[in-house]
Amino acid sequence: MEINNNFLNSMENKKKINFVLFVLALASMLLFTFVSSSNAQDYGDNMSMSENDKMSDSEITNAIEFEMRVQAGVPVNEIDVTTLNGIVTLDGDVDNLLAKQRANKISQMVKGVRGTVNNIDVMQGSKSDAQIKEDIEQALLTDPATESYEIFTSVLDGVATLGGEVESWQEKNLAEKVAKSVQGVTEIDNNIQFDIASERIDSEIKLEIREALHWDILVNDGLVDVSVEDGVVNLSGLVGSATEQSRAIVDSWVEGVKEVNYNNLEVEPWIKNKEMRETKYVYKSDSEIKDAVVDAFLYDPRVMSFNPDVEIDNGKVILKGKVDNLKAKRAAEATASNVVGVWKVDNMLKVRNEENIVDSQVEDNVERAIGWNTYLTDYEVNASVNDGKVYLTGNVDTYFEKYKAEEVATKINGVTNVVNKLTVDTYSTPYVYDYEDYTYYPYGGYMTYDFSVGESDMSIEDNIESQLWWSPYVDRDEISVSVDEGKATLTGTVDSWNEYYFAEQNAFEGGAITVNNDLIIDMPEEAN
Repeated sequence: MEINNNFLNSMENKKKINFVLFVLALASMLLFTFVSSSNAQDYGDNMSMSENDKMSDSEITNAIEFEMRVQAGVPVNEIDVTTLNGIVTLDGDVDNLLAKQRANKISQMVKGVRGTVNNIDVMQGSKSDAQIKEDIEQALLTDPATESYEIFTSVLDGVATLGGEVESWQEKNLAEKVAKSVQGVTEIDNNIQFDIASERIDSEIKLEIREALHWDILVNDGLVDVSVEDGVVNLSGLVGSATEQSRAIVDSWVEGVKEVNYNNLEVEPWIKNKEMRETKYVYKSDSEIKDAVVDAFLYDPRVMSFNPDVEIDNGKVILKGKVDNLKAKRAAEATASNVVGVWKVDNMLKVRNEENIVDSQVEDNVERAIGWNTYLTDYEVNASVNDGKVYLTGNVDTYFEKYKAEEVATKINGVTNVVNKLTVDTYSTPYVYDYEDYTYYPYGGYMTYDFSVGESDMSIEDNIESQLWWSPYVDRDEISVSVDEGKATLTGTVDSWNEYYFAEQNAFEGGAITVNNDLIIDMPEEAN
């Protein structure tokens, strides 16, 4: 595999800065030891005891159920949510595995949730095990990132067992995600083995994990401690949300890691306070951002083989090069967007049909993939292809299904672009949040919403205030909200573009017809 200079330079830079990273890691450990003492407890109590008092278990439950209604993709009427001391238990029945997973991820995104127990049962449908097996195999073959994997599949009573060997934990995880999307799968038993290509010393692994945590915009890593022994990673300390905990686990699977233990990584909502994030959102140089983006691509199996060229201009990422599928292009943008210091991604990657797959074959593959997707089986979604461009037509209930159909099409080899003309029949917010890439996709325009029969401005404003407060990624105290005829205006300051977009999403969730986002990004040049 040919590796471009960006990646080679990245590896050389890593060697040059190992000593600096070692010093930073040592300083971080000392900070963790100090703050994790009784002084840290006093600090947390003094900072936000009034906030914690508001987070009653019943309020957390209500916030989760509201999010499930807004986000779609989860049959909220079939799911029971209970909370005890911040631990959320989900019970009920759903008809697909993705809905069970999505309910879990929605719960983790609510402030105050310390963990989840997912007891949701996935009901077995009428599809035979043989048909499910065939669909999984086809899904793996038609997904451009997994088509080359040597994976064996068996299905018994809807439970799919995956075997074989891949090169990394990330590839193992991606194969499972592809299999989960197939209608009829009730559970995945992932026995895929991944090859630890090279033995690495524990100190080197530890430094790379600390770097990954630091550059992940969704993790406040100031109180996270990392230790490594014989390739086994142990995470301990504090994070501000259950989602941050999940992200920290994913970030820890760097090359050479055999196992990640996180039982001692606890969730405390007060960690979101700005005082605990000052070292996270300071100014980052373009060269630092570039190294972080390139490193992030190394661990994204959808992107890494294409070695995209990365340029940085005052925090704006410019991606150039060629990929052979549309999903790789979009995945590269999402991965780059989640790096600290990035405020915009100019995605100039070109999608080329290198295998010269004819339109009729592309069309057939898109329609088959839509047919076995667990979220789209109940809809008549039509696909036509002209010179690699897919046109989707038909009717769906929500923007969520509209997004899912588009997402399915992007994963098919030979697709160079998607024109999504699907009509949404019912009221829903004009964006979809992707819990895999932690990115939200706005579809723009006005919602189909008659304000005259909707909620009052005051009610919408209250709902938005509530959404901002419950978000683990927004500092509510720094944002002001006003609503006029259903149109929300956000003013104030945020720490990052990530928080900027989360706040906008919260405004839509609160019932706004449109959002005027006047928030200012206040990123200090250096930490105090």
